[in-house]
Amino acid sequence: MKITFKAFIFQFALLFALQANADDKETKNAKSFEWVIFPSKDGKLRVNINNHKRERMLVLIKCQEGETVHKNYVGRTRVKTAINYDLSELKDGDYKVLIYIGDNVEIKDFHIGPVATFLPRHLTVY
Repeated sequence: MKITFKAFIFQFALLFALQANADDKETKNAKSFEWVIFPSKDGKLRVNINNHKRERMLVLIKCQEGETVHKNYVGRTRVKTAINYDLSELKDGDYKVLIYIGDNVEIKDFHIGPVATFLPRHLTVY
């Protein structure tokens, strides 16, 4: 009886240790942040960041020539960050938003260009 009880306890401890190790691996492989870019109604570019692990980030906007147009630092204290960029002074063309966390970088592209407008016909009565 003592041998089976000790074997049961040993198996239980081993199972618990393996499960804890698997949870650690899942946590390490989980993405530390999520982000999205979109144009706002007033014509600005909005960057929303959910920084789950509260890591320091560098947010850059670069033009197609590689020149940095905007630069922002996001500290560890904020989990959710929203940054609005006024791009009205920029020329038409292709741009990139880059987020650096340590050695990792994520990139999203966007384009600034003219908008085709619909001009309705105008009726004048004499």
